[in-house]
Amino acid sequence: MSFLIVVLLVLLVGGAWALRVRARRSAWVKAADVLGFELEPEVLGGPPKMSGVIDNHTVTVEVDSERVRKAPSIFTHYEISIRTNLPKLRMTRRQKSTLMQGLVGGVDAPIGDAAFDEVIIVDTLDPDALSKRLSAEARLALIELFQLHPISVVSETRVRLATGKQERKADNLIANSRRVGALAQLLITRLDP
Repeated sequence: MSFLIVVLLVLLVGGAWALRVRARRSAWVKAADVLGFELEPEVLGGPPKMSGVIDNHTVTVEVDSERVRKAPSIFTHYEISIRTNLPKLRMTRRQKSTLMQGLVGGVDAPIGDAAFDEVIIVDTLDPDALSKRLSAEARLALIELFQLHPISVVSETRVRLATGKQERKADNLIANSRRVGALAQLLITRLDP
């Protein structure tokens, strides 16, 4: 009798897992189709990954797990590599802890825009150059990014939007992919001289 209960439990758990994988896969297929991205084949329900081009930039979207506070956490990362004329920098969401400050070798460098400086920590060796080159439109897009996705990171060479979950909604996959593409375009083409 107990063997039958164990078998039923295994079937229930396996069925629930299979439904979740199928729903996630469906959302990723839909998003890849809408965006014109290539979706890599999944192996045994493993993490999905897709990539494609938005505004002449390759965007990669993938699910990844990392250890956060000794526990595994799952994230969906949207990453795009860029070439800008910005100085070396690292932008993150302003948090209570400033543990990540100083990775570039600079200090928290306010750029003189109160709304921007309140939300974003800028670690750079050349805050004056950044302040002069970062357009108001790019600043607003960065504020929105960090308010919606506080664990994201932006540097002079990449934009990495990170969600604190494995994305299962096609609309979110589409919107976030487009968000990193648009932000990359702003950082490249709309810099003030």
